[in-house]
Amino acid sequence: MNKVTRKSKDVVIYVLYDPRDEKQTPRYVGKSEVALIRRLNTHIAESRQPARHHWHKSRWFRKLENEGVKPAIKPIETVALGDSWQEREIYWIKTYRDMGYPLTNLTDGGEGTLNRVYSEETRKKISKALTGRPSPKKGKKMRLEAYQNVLEANYKELPKSIMDMLGKEHDAELARQAGVSTVLIKNRRLENGIPKYEDLSTPNGFNPNSWPQWALDKLGKVEDTTLAKELGITKNVVGQLRRLLDIKSLRDSSWTQDKIDLLGTKPDYVVAALIGVTTMAVNYKRRSLGIHSYSKQLKLKDAC
Repeated sequence: MNKVTRKSKDVVIYVLYDPRDEKQTPRYVGKSEVALIRRLNTHIAESRQPARHHWHKSRWFRKLENEGVKPAIKPIETVALGDSWQEREIYWIKTYRDMGYPLTNLTDGGEGTLNRVYSEETRKKISKALTGRPSPKKGKKMRLEAYQNVLEANYKELPKSIMDMLGKEHDAELARQAGVSTVLIKNRRLENGIPKYEDLSTPNGFNPNSWPQWALDKLGKVEDTTLAKELGITKNVVGQLRRLLDIKSLRDSSWTQDKIDLLGTKPDYVVAALIGVTTMAVNYKRRSLGIHSYSKQLKLKDAC
């Protein structure tokens, strides 16, 4: 067997075989300009296409697959780009056929359909499969126009308001606001050397340096939920950064000593009405400070 050394842009002639066969009997001869494992995966994908189910090679692939086996691939010769790889592929197919190997190739090789003869039954199947299908040329003009639109969009000037927000907001959000593609926003950002906007909901987002100053200034001055909506993140993320910076929440900062002294002296709903907060807020604050409810304190007094 020829020793094969792969160089850039070489064409490799290869064979497929059953990995369980110790003799590695060739079952298919082909050529590839890409990595052989990639070419093998292409073969496997093709064998599963309905239009190619009747191919001898596809039937062999499915037989192996049903037995839990994947075809193996190995190179047999490397042909430098520019040389006639067609002649070498034809040579190997003819050689293996003359040796009696059961190749699954449909042609003699070289040009894909060289010397391929279709039976009348196969011709009818092909005709039936193609009936009703649109012409391969149909829609090409439309695709060309769409491609031109994409090219024009990539050179579209963005408003200054959008340019000023590059790197300060998600590319997708800026694209939505400007009515352009995300790719265009990304390209403009990279052209100006602006790094990607960091997602504040990631662990790295807890770094205050990744937060806009206006958002940091609002920590503890507005409800976490309100700030979270403005940033487009969850309130838990806001709360975690606020606690990391040792900033009290708006609810905590609004609890003066006078208000705290009222906790447990009256029912929670009464205290809530007096200080202008919800009953739930009073209940949470009271329990967090370990203060018994008004009714429980009455019971304790009666017990004494």
